[in-house]
Amino acid sequence: MATVTYSAAGAGCTATTVVTVSPATAIYGTMSMCLGSGVVLLNTSPGGIWSTASTNIILGSATGVVTGTTVGTALVSYTLTSGCITTAIVTVNSYPASITGSVPMCVGNGITLGETTPGGTWSSTVNATVNVAGYVTGVAAGTATISYILPTGCNTAVVVTVNAMPSAINGNLTICVGSATQLSDALSGGIWSSSTSAASVGSAGLVTGLSTGTTIISYTTTAGCGVVAVVTVNTAPPAVSGSTALCVGASGNVTILAGGGLWSSSSPATATVGSSSGIVTGVIPGVVTITYALGLGCYSTMAVTVTPLPPAITGSLFVCSGSTTALTDALPGGTWTSSNTSVATVGSTSG
Repeated sequence: MATVTYSAAGAGCTATTVVTVSPATAIYGTMSMCLGSGVVLLNTSPGGIWSTASTNIILGSATGVVTGTTVGTALVSYTLTSGCITTAIVTVNSYPASITGSVPMCVGNGITLGETTPGGTWSSTVNATVNVAGYVTGVAAGTATISYILPTGCNTAVVVTVNAMPSAINGNLTICVGSATQLSDALSGGIWSSSTSAASVGSAGLVTGLSTGTTIISYTTTAGCGVVAVVTVNTAPPAVSGSTALCVGASGNVTILAGGGLWSSSSPATATVGSSSGIVTGVIPGVVTITYALGLGCYSTMAVTVTPLPPAITGSLFVCSGSTTALTDALPGGTWTSSNTSVATVGSTSG
């Protein structure tokens, strides 16, 4: 309070009155908001009434809660019971436009999101990163919230799903025409495909060589995440030819119309083969597989049977002209022949 005095001119007469001065405290709080959101305004002087003549906000007269309804500015007043008024200007800001772009992605891959409202910055939660241009890179499988934030604090966001990538394709990546290799991946449920006609691939990952060349084998999950491997298909040698039967101690050639390969025996104790000559020698009776292999893992095979030699022929080895002699062999089932039938003949089934 203050006493105010009025003094008349000349006579010195005065009049006085007491004036009460009410404090006008400032409005405080957040003076900026986003469209559709709200803030709370405050004043240290209690008992006042909040009001506004602006149409772009809704103002609670007793609470000071301001909700933005239209972009722009609004004048807010706080009136005390004494009639004293303080004012403040609040700003209602717009949100950025909706984020555009492909949302599903894979770990290690990226997508570019779009935003037409200038001046904002990008941010991401876990499982992904985003750069200043809105390029999102998947870091780990899961979801990530990508936000675009304006300097006013108003933002828009989109949830990105980061899908797991398959592991590297496992299996032999070099095969021959006509042969197959089984490929696999630790992440199940994907789809196999081949890029060329050099090889086909089945739904379970079995790759079959069809023609010489290379092909890209892809394994793609239902989420669209994929890995690839290059499969080389080499020319297989033609079939092995030659005698399929030998006697113990005897030798015979196996041949093939291809060069540069090596010969091998599945059982050298049964039959040996020259690694470069292809000459097979029987050692003991039995069956052995002779293989001709190129340096690319391609090969051809043939089974050779080694039979025992008959024991020595027994019987009289001297006979007069016109006479006969009986020869025998302990190994039955053979066939008798004479090298010179003009000198001696022999029965085919009996000696």
